Amino acid sequence: RNYWKEDRNESCVPENTATATAIREHWIELFSDLAVSSQILDIATGNGALLAHAAIAAERGALNFSLTGVDLADIDPVRYVSGIPDSLRKAEFKGGVAAEKLPFADASFDVIVSQYGLEYADLDKALAEVERVLTAGGRLLWLAHDDKSLVVEQNQDQSRQVEFLLAP
Repeated sequence: RNYWKEDRNESCVPENTATATAIREHWIELFSDLAVSSQILDIATGNGALLAHAAIAAERGALNFSLTGVDLADIDPVRYVSGIPDSLRKAEFKGGVAAEKLPFADASFDVIVSQYGLEYADLDKALAEVERVLTAGGRLLWLAHDDKSLVVEQNQDQSRQVEFLLAP
């Protein structure tokens, strides 16, 4: 509950700085190629790391993106992240939002992004919601952990332990 309240910009950052830089620059390049006034939704946004990359691309290319981030966690990056870029202060952040039940009208977004988050949802339901809220011809840009990766296995094990502890 408190992870995103502890001044974290993102999670799952590669230890290799060259890899982290390559991922960041790849996202910025992807965002730079979007239409000038794209409506962008980041699912499992955390404290908005991907939206920060979108904001950088928007500044560099004089683009006018509308940025929205949702997360199941109670998030408020403007409140909890020191040094948040001014361009990200304009983004709309909504906590307590499940990827499987997005609180938006059909065809609300041109682009939906997710980095290391969407794969933790009930994927069939979450992708149905992505399809519902994307405009015709919209794009999903998604970076995921492999389902056999150590981080996914650890999270699945932890989830099983929590479920066991909470069971009657």
